[in-house]
Amino acid sequence: MNAFPLGPLACEFYDRGRKIVLLRPFAFKDGDRYVLVPKHTTSDFNSVPRGLWNVFPPWHYPEAGVVHDYLYRNGGYPEPARVRAPLTRAEADAVHRRILELTGASWFLRWASHRALRLFGGRAWDSARKAQ
Repeated sequence: MNAFPLGPLACEFYDRGRKIVLLRPFAFKDGDRYVLVPKHTTSDFNSVPRGLWNVFPPWHYPEAGVVHDYLYRNGGYPEPARVRAPLTRAEADAVHRRILELTGASWFLRWASHRALRLFGGRAWDSARKAQ
């Protein structure tokens, strides 16, 4: 069963509308994959270069960006308590793609964003690992 069990994102904008902070936890569930993003987590939505905002505005499909940002910043751990094994970078990127699919993004948008994550996400993943 596919679901976002805690409902839609509840968030507040800051940094002139460029970022959000969650006002309550947000969860993604897909089969046996479960990711819990805690309250007060921040996100810049989907990190899209400004020149591509006409094709993929970063604020579209915010659920994918919030969950992906959380996974990248927290070493791939799907829960704050770190009771489950961490996801790999490839698995975190696949979660982003799956959320795009579940929220109605086109095949092209899913493919293009996943390709961009695989090509350019390594630096963000690595810097988050060093910060821990």
